[in-house]
Amino acid sequence: MIRAALLAAGLLLSACAQPQPVSVLPIQPIDPVITPVDFKDLRGQSVMVLDRQEPDFVVQRMTTYLRQCKTGPGERLGFRPHSVSLLGANNAPRLSLMIAQRGPVTGVALDGPDFSPAVQEELAQAVEGRSTCL
Repeated sequence: MIRAALLAAGLLLSACAQPQPVSVLPIQPIDPVITPVDFKDLRGQSVMVLDRQEPDFVVQRMTTYLRQCKTGPGERLGFRPHSVSLLGANNAPRLSLMIAQRGPVTGVALDGPDFSPAVQEELAQAVEGRSTCL
């Protein structure tokens, strides 16, 4: 009898229980690892040299900047073993960043139709944490 009373009380309590809210975090993209090339293999219209910056840190800062500040509807980032590209809605590269490393120095070669000295400066500011967009 006691067992039946406890079972009935448990069912009664579970029927009155309110569902708990569930917090959902936004899904963050997991980018492939970019393997730096040697400086002699960099190809592009311009090369940035970043002293005392790890390639992974540089790539993370630049991809965050490109996603939040330069990617429009239908555009995305495309990854290759040594580079990342901002791809237009037609999947054509708009801006490509090739990564190199020599000791404590990271190099980034920039190329593509969207390349300009202003974009290069914006990317440098993003790496330094001074972006006006983020």
